[in-house]
Amino acid sequence: MKETAVIVALVLLFASSHLLLSSRGRARLAARLGARRFLVAYSVVSLAFFVPLFLFSFTHLQPGPQLWARPDSETVELLLVLANAAGVVMLVAGLLSRGPAPFAGQTLEDPAGCTGSRAIRCSRARA
Repeated sequence: MKETAVIVALVLLFASSHLLLSSRGRARLAARLGARRFLVAYSVVSLAFFVPLFLFSFTHLQPGPQLWARPDSETVELLLVLANAAGVVMLVAGLLSRGPAPFAGQTLEDPAGCTGSRAIRCSRARA
């Protein structure tokens, strides 16, 4: 139980350092340190929490059953293989087909030069 608490604490510290340095203190620290030094400081702080988390996690592996252990049942294994195959088919189909938006990846141009939100004003002015 102690190992789990240490891992949870390190994950929370790692996540909170990212949240604090990327949202609240970023502008102030970047202005004070400069952009390059801020990136170095951000990296050092991130590594200061990530390296101990990584090392502790892999030196204190849980001795019990794994959540993702291979099932003993051939039926369950067959269902998992079929589900993975269906997922790969859907992934490939999604990457090969055009998106659901009729003009995906294209910009709509108006001959009068009205594009984007200005097209609404132009259409109202014409009416």
